[in-house]
Amino acid sequence: VLAGMSSTTVLVLALTFISDATVFVAAISILGFCMYAMRPVIHSWLMDRTPPALAATMTSAMFGTQSTLTAITPPIGGLIADAYGLHAVFYFLGACVLVANALALAVPRSENGD
Repeated sequence: VLAGMSSTTVLVLALTFISDATVFVAAISILGFCMYAMRPVIHSWLMDRTPPALAATMTSAMFGTQSTLTAITPPIGGLIADAYGLHAVFYFLGACVLVANALALAVPRSENGD
């Protein structure tokens, strides 16, 4: 999970430095692969860390949180782009993923040490 999220953070921030359109499209493709691969891993990680009695509740909370953030991020990105430019939106998205990395680090380890 942390490797995928870290690579996502690095790729989003790296996009601000790419000026060649072909390289930019390739970087977006790699970013899409990283993000697409993360969803099932995060879901299985959630199931591994959650007590069985709370599995359905935590799954609902995860998808509800993702839906909410997916709904509010584009308008926020538009406001940032209007006020500060498109590069600032990539910094905002990179900061969001960096916060998610920090939250993932805060998840306690399981009792068996993994």
